[in-house]
Amino acid sequence: ATAPAADNTLPSNSRFYVEPNSDAAKQAVTDVKAGDLRGALTMAELASWPEATWFTGGSPDQVSHQVSTLIRSARWQQAVPVLVAYDIPLRDCGQYSSGGAPSDAAYRQWIAAFAAAIGQARAAVILEPDALANLPQDCSATTDPTGALTAARMADLRYAVSVLEAQPRTAVYLDAGNSQWHSVGDIAQRLIDANVAATQGF
Repeated sequence: ATAPAADNTLPSNSRFYVEPNSDAAKQAVTDVKAGDLRGALTMAELASWPEATWFTGGSPDQVSHQVSTLIRSARWQQAVPVLVAYDIPLRDCGQYSSGGAPSDAAYRQWIAAFAAAIGQARAAVILEPDALANLPQDCSATTDPTGALTAARMADLRYAVSVLEAQPRTAVYLDAGNSQWHSVGDIAQRLIDANVAATQGF
């Protein structure tokens, strides 16, 4: 059994952060300069929608600075930022989105710095897309023959949940992949093993 999640659920009237320097906003300016007002209006509308900000690597100090910068910008807008933490070791089985922290210890330092930089601010965190749906044991028959890498992945995710949920106003959501990836029973067990009960959802 695990402790129930803290009441970090986002208020239903939450307004999410809009990045003022998004690619869509830059394209709107480019379109205006080119005399394409219709295109500029379309891009400006797109730029008005909130989107998540991804954090995919760097040192603990670097990610702390990046997260702190976003938190300050969101506070100025009186909005809730949505952050995606994406630095788990052996990310994406070394495929298209390969990368991630070089070790479990490095990851834990990184995610602890990430969480500390959020601090008292209201925030939503999407934790490690594909990390549960694409465990090391799923990569190939030879990637994790003993199951040690998969066990370490689960331990890393549980640690990440614990340090993020320790922040008083951070809502954490685990990614469970898409509906065609695993059976309900399989992905449900993975969510339980990663301590989804201590989060706001998946």
